[in-house]
Amino acid sequence: MTAPPSGERPERNHVDLTPTSLSTIDRVVIATLTRDLTSAVVQRLRDDLLARVHEVRARGVVFDVASLYLMDPWEFRALQQTAAMVRLLGARVVLAGLPPQVVEALAALDVDTAGFDATVATVHDALQALGR
Repeated sequence: MTAPPSGERPERNHVDLTPTSLSTIDRVVIATLTRDLTSAVVQRLRDDLLARVHEVRARGVVFDVASLYLMDPWEFRALQQTAAMVRLLGARVVLAGLPPQVVEALAALDVDTAGFDATVATVHDALQALGR
């Protein structure tokens, strides 16, 4: 197996490129992450999410990560980079549902948590933070 280009995560043998469920409520796109993020999955997420944000002229995006048991620094940075892209399209970005074990791991690794307009406990809280 050859090493991936710098900054990319190695792919697994079987790659499911449908890592999220995208839904829209009142011009807020909710991206529910359901699996680990590889480079290919992140690219698919970005393509689909940016297209949806542009299509519906979204005023906000919610990353729902409540179903993830683990999130490593690479995955978190990938979400931060995607959030920056979404903000360039004029939408605010809220991170919802970080499980306690993920919070502990990110804090222990001293990961910079900037890059989101808010972090909240639930999707409902995220919609309220976005003014729905």
